[in-house]
Amino acid sequence: MFEMMDSFNRTASFNRRASSFSSPRVHRRRWGRPPFLVFIGFLVFCFFKIIASGYINASPGSNQGFDGYSISNFNGSVGVCNVFEGNWVQDNSYPLYNASECPFVEQGFNCLGNGRMDRDYLKWRWKPRNCDIPRFNVQNVLERLRGKRVFLWGIQ
Repeated sequence: MFEMMDSFNRTASFNRRASSFSSPRVHRRRWGRPPFLVFIGFLVFCFFKIIASGYINASPGSNQGFDGYSISNFNGSVGVCNVFEGNWVQDNSYPLYNASECPFVEQGFNCLGNGRMDRDYLKWRWKPRNCDIPRFNVQNVLERLRGKRVFLWGIQ
């Protein structure tokens, strides 16, 4: 019987020694491998889910243009409009504001305030080839976003 207790004591001390962190017998769990990657993957998934749900909720008619109208071709059919191909056309309804009177325009973009004499450059707008883009309607956008959560993402 004493032999059994002696053997038990050695086993208990062996177990205590083996469970210490300084022992080479302990298999240390690698924190940061699979559980950490799963957690990061979950965060990325949640981020994109939030962005997608915010986009869907903020723009109920995402197939519509700025003013509630579809961007249409000249022939009346709704299609893809390549805004990178086009020309500058003269439009006498421009300028929409005077940059010299706007406190939010940076000094470098205020051509009149920096001494440019002619005003002809203010009456031009970009017109994509084969399609019309309606003018941006602020009231329409604010009305569409009424009661919605807006998520703005930026670097700063």
